[in-house]
Amino acid sequence: MVIAMRFSDRIRSNVGERWLILAVLFLARTAMAFQFQAVAALSSFMVARFGIDYTQLGLLIGLYLLPGIVNRVSGGCSVGILATNASLWSA
Repeated sequence: MVIAMRFSDRIRSNVGERWLILAVLFLARTAMAFQFQAVAALSSFMVARFGIDYTQLGLLIGLYLLPGIVNRVSGGCSVGILATNASLWSA
């Protein structure tokens, strides 16, 4: 005999998982913000230490971010194509 769980009971059973997911997302976003703010805070030390100017430092930061931009653009294009194909298949 299978007894179906009520919707309100299912919501209550997932509350612990929701807080865990929220905590993980909070830590990931905090670490990412720290990563970007650390470069900005240490930029004058990096310029003095490595003998570069702020233009070259900006270029290095841009090159560091370039793989993420390429991944986002290609991922967005592929999702757009796949979503269009999936919507055509379901029709």
